[in-house]
Amino acid sequence: MIGKQIKGRGFYGCLKYVLSKPDAEVLGGTVSGTTIRSLARQFRFYANGNPQVQRVVYHAILSTAVTEPLDNDTWTAIAQDYLEQMGYTQVPYLIVRHRDTEHHHVHIVASRVKVDGSCVSDSWDYLRSTKVIRQLEEKYGLSTPRLRRMSHQEQWKFLPYQPLEEERNAFTFLQNTIERCCQTNSSLVELVRSLSQYHINVILHKTQQTNKIRGLAYEYKGQLFTGTQLGVLYTWNGLIQKRGLSFAKTDETLLHQLTQQKTNALPKIIPQEQNALNVIAPIAKKLLDCFGDGQHLDGKLYSIQCRKNQYCLIRKEDRSIVYQAISQKGQNWKPLIQSNITEKDLKNFELIRQQLETIEIRKNHDSSRNFKTIRL
Repeated sequence: MIGKQIKGRGFYGCLKYVLSKPDAEVLGGTVSGTTIRSLARQFRFYANGNPQVQRVVYHAILSTAVTEPLDNDTWTAIAQDYLEQMGYTQVPYLIVRHRDTEHHHVHIVASRVKVDGSCVSDSWDYLRSTKVIRQLEEKYGLSTPRLRRMSHQEQWKFLPYQPLEEERNAFTFLQNTIERCCQTNSSLVELVRSLSQYHINVILHKTQQTNKIRGLAYEYKGQLFTGTQLGVLYTWNGLIQKRGLSFAKTDETLLHQLTQQKTNALPKIIPQEQNALNVIAPIAKKLLDCFGDGQHLDGKLYSIQCRKNQYCLIRKEDRSIVYQAISQKGQNWKPLIQSNITEKDLKNFELIRQQLETIEIRKNHDSSRNFKTIRL
């Protein structure tokens, strides 16, 4: 059996997809209604019990092999067992069966907010789901899917980078500006000159052993993106091989002068700034793990976001990025842009640290009540 989990913000869109299939059949649940909108209102009623939870929708798909058809009663029992073992007790849910593919499968729509207002933890839920599914396979006599060996091409296929909300304007501006400049310039040196007129800094990445250029990044208004994050056409190889911009060995010295960078794209911050980052970042990460959904936590003073192990703290007072950094082993954090940590930020997070120490975080505890006592 195979399981897939999706977390979202809107019940209506999820329910519309699940119930609009011509062969959709409702097998069970704790909500009832004649229309998709009425069902969505019921789910939303429970989700409003904890305004701190952003991704309130839990959508799971369970499917079996073509050779293992199951009747409706068995599917209902499997779905209910799966929900219970994943921690989704005392939540509104709906079980819907689809027959639009050769693989037999059911969709489960549930609220991550329980009746008492607490939130179902999503910590390590993908590993937990795999473990639960193996147990259900043994209980119901189902087969375990064989892992297919990925080809070399599939192993190197990456999902496109999705910018954070605060990054979108700079992200789109960089893509559009580079696109226009590439149409009017024939060499990399000319491109760098043109981008500088738009206050875009090009930063070179070089290998440590051979000192050879291996990539580049773009910086605009304090926000840094690698060529890979913008897209393959914005990388070092993409500009030369796919866009056809010229670059000769003799251009390298001039290119270095224009970029005014050496071998890496990370900001050289002073020890005091590194120490400040090492103080604030772990506290923000702990807040996100305890009270957020793993990707976002919104407070009155700050907003914390995480994407692919990149943590970003936004100060709401002036909508500026306090820091953007990567969590590393040990106590040091690796900055991605120049940090902007003030004395006021340090005082605020020292207060938050003290408040966290007085709060006992327990599994399945109503963490939203604890979060309200923290001045984030």
